Amino acid sequence: MEIKVGKHTVKFYDSPENLSIKRYQSFNKYLMIDNEVGSSITDYDRRMQKAIRFLESDMKSEAIKELKNNRQNVFNCLNEYTPRNKALAILVKSIDKKVFTNINSNTLTEIENRLDEIGFTKEMMDDVLSQVKKKSS
Repeated sequence: MEIKVGKHTVKFYDSPENLSIKRYQSFNKYLMIDNEVGSSITDYDRRMQKAIRFLESDMKSEAIKELKNNRQNVFNCLNEYTPRNKALAILVKSIDKKVFTNINSNTLTEIENRLDEIGFTKEMMDDVLSQVKKKSS
């Protein structure tokens, strides 16, 4: 999959099936963290509402789990850490012909920064991740 962002070209792996084993493992890890914990104020609100419903239903252990996940979500927000961004970065093959073969933390941060510099938006991120997830079903 190739996306134009202004004069820039970003190439993505278009399916989890096309990822190397390590990339695939990391991609899944970051998506699972994002699904389980979250990284936004919207996720915070959703988790708080869920914890309240659990408490109202006398489901104490479930409420505690939600509150712990919410605590991690707040930590992620305060540290500007977004697992969803990391999952997207893992899908990047190249930006303007610069190929990314390594998926260590520094490279993922470099990719995130470069996507931000060229104007890659959250909407674009959501679209890419949605398309890739559909192909894994």
